[in-house]
Amino acid sequence: MNYLVVNAGSSSLKYAVYTADAQTLERGVYRLADAKHCQLHSTAQMPPGEGGFTLSGNGVGEQLAEVIEHLLDRLEANQISFGAAGHRVVHGGPNYTEAVWVDDGVLAHLQDLISLAPLHQPCGLLAIAAVRKRHPAMPQLACFDTAFHAHLDPVNRIFAIPSDLGIVRYGFHGLSYQYLVERTARNFPASAMGKIVAAQIGSGVSLCAIHGGKSRDTTMGFTALDGMPMSTRSGALDPGALLHLARRMGDLDKLEDILYRQSGLLGISGISSDTRQLLLSEAPSAKLAIDYFVRAIGKGIAAMATSIEGLDTLIFSGGIGENQPEIRALILDQLAWLGLEMDPDKNHRNEAQIHTSRSSAAILVLPTDEESVIYSELRKRHLN
Repeated sequence: MNYLVVNAGSSSLKYAVYTADAQTLERGVYRLADAKHCQLHSTAQMPPGEGGFTLSGNGVGEQLAEVIEHLLDRLEANQISFGAAGHRVVHGGPNYTEAVWVDDGVLAHLQDLISLAPLHQPCGLLAIAAVRKRHPAMPQLACFDTAFHAHLDPVNRIFAIPSDLGIVRYGFHGLSYQYLVERTARNFPASAMGKIVAAQIGSGVSLCAIHGGKSRDTTMGFTALDGMPMSTRSGALDPGALLHLARRMGDLDKLEDILYRQSGLLGISGISSDTRQLLLSEAPSAKLAIDYFVRAIGKGIAAMATSIEGLDTLIFSGGIGENQPEIRALILDQLAWLGLEMDPDKNHRNEAQIHTSRSSAAILVLPTDEESVIYSELRKRHLN
């Protein structure tokens, strides 16, 4: 029995095929290089020139369906079959605090949450629909980023507004945080049950305060727009400013587009959403964007440590957190007053442990693996 894991995003689709005994048959990522071209990077052996192909569809929905068709065609051509599939779904809302098998009722509930995660929720649901079209009877499991945070401390769960409005902190990046907890337990057991702040820094950015292996506080809230500034998302913003903009613009769809797709590093710099390009730029706005980004993350890490009354381990993960030592160094400069001390050479080499012996807390750099978490949930439920 094999299992297919699909992790669909707005500009890429990660996948993996596992055996029932946890062996990885194949894994890879489809990246949308531009509006019409997709590039496949896979562990599979492929003939020269077969890593890329042209997309004929328009929009994310049609293109994701094409990508999954390509994936399923390739697997079947290589005689790789599977008995169930698991998917990353960003928002589970109030109803789903653990992974669930997908049926029509579940899909209807998840469709209702699209407005709370407009960049990501449609992608997960489109992937489920595309697999279902090819294999309508095959079981599919939805695994939620919000589930890891389902039991936040009550004081960190609420907002200071009337409770009957139903606005609570859900938190996101939960599959990644779950993996980081499990990875820390395996590789750094002395840190696993202590006070951890994990920094998931990629195109989306969030922080999580973890104690005893459980989420206690996190920066993203009701939606994945809250908290830290991101590549194109604003992060936390004065609600009065939002009211002002909504009244002035009179177009909520346009305002949503600005907050999700035109803000963050891109909005401040006016140049790029990519920290690598901004670090190379001599434009004052590029420096301002980086300064704002690292200052906010530094303040956020200190706030998360306050929630768990201490800090034993700081973990960097995500595309930026794992691979950009310059950004890590700038963030840690903000936190030197806490006694955190980084070894510059270890940091430059992206080593797993980058702290010095004098550091007040361990500083780890750990690649995340959401697919393995989805597989574990899938295998556990399917075999039972």
